[in-house]
Amino acid sequence: MKRSAMRSLNNQFSPAMDGLDDRSAVWLRRQGVPEFAIDLWPGPVGVAAIETHPLGLFDFAEHGRRAFIQPVLSGGKFTDIVDLIAWFSDNPGRWWTHCYSGVPLGIDQLDRAEIEGEPLLLQPTPLDWLCGGGNGIVVTDWAMSAPVLRCVPTLITEGTEHGSEVQRRLANVMAVPEIRVYRKVA
Repeated sequence: MKRSAMRSLNNQFSPAMDGLDDRSAVWLRRQGVPEFAIDLWPGPVGVAAIETHPLGLFDFAEHGRRAFIQPVLSGGKFTDIVDLIAWFSDNPGRWWTHCYSGVPLGIDQLDRAEIEGEPLLLQPTPLDWLCGGGNGIVVTDWAMSAPVLRCVPTLITEGTEHGSEVQRRLANVMAVPEIRVYRKVA
């Protein structure tokens, strides 16, 4: 991605960071997002008004609906914003991207799992990824991630429903690696 495009995403994300008010931060903490995950890694998290489009894209819109905004980071030190993800608190399982880069949240972990042959946790939503402190990845485009996921020996999902969803999505594009389902202890 060109430096000017990254600067543009930084400039677009900056007001969203200012839009994270106390009410939104409290809501995130109540969902289980650690304080550091809101302000630092895997955040920062912002809030901005957006409008969504049918192909999974969003635009910032002055009179749109307020959504949580997360940067998708990549680059040599995983500090370059290559896309933005937006989602609503009433349906965190549905999200939109700003540029449709196809880069997953947590791509550094995908790279490491591929290179070192480590298991990889797939988080079902950006909110789950935040709650987990940025552990694992959130796939933003299955077709683009499939070739790399094919090289990971074990994919770990949270719950049988998510495991079935991952298997269904990957079955159409590749031979499915071993998938382990792990359940949180309450």
